[in-house]
Amino acid sequence: MGLVYEVVHNDDNDIRYVGSTRCTLKERWCRMKAGYKRYTKGYGLEISIYKSFDEYGIENFTMKVLERAHGISKLALRKREQKWILILPCVNKYRAYRTKQQKEEQRKQYILLGKTPMVCTCGNEIHACSKYLHAKTKIHLIHEFNFLMME
Repeated sequence: MGLVYEVVHNDDNDIRYVGSTRCTLKERWCRMKAGYKRYTKGYGLEISIYKSFDEYGIENFTMKVLERAHGISKLALRKREQKWILILPCVNKYRAYRTKQQKEEQRKQYILLGKTPMVCTCGNEIHACSKYLHAKTKIHLIHEFNFLMME
């Protein structure tokens, strides 16, 4: 069974994220909260609703079923999700259903974003995609230790 769901702010229905899953609603909500926790620690991927969680607090959001779909493919479920994204005002940045050409273009942009150089707090230049791994390196940990000792 598949579900199309919304994550909506309890006081403002215009702050909404639409998604789809083959899990139960409870399982998907647990995974979303876990993903948000990883994101806040700097090593998880961002979904559009996370900025609203930051602003209003995740405890002020509820997940609700928009549509139940039995016996359909993942692709068909994504198409139904996209239908809801087009109907409802939502914070979704990306299309749920994309053509192969659209997917390839988004993949290229994602790769470029991950290769964007940035300067770590330890002063080393790293790529955004390697931030989490760099945080575990000896040179970074020594810098963090020295920084803490100065306080």
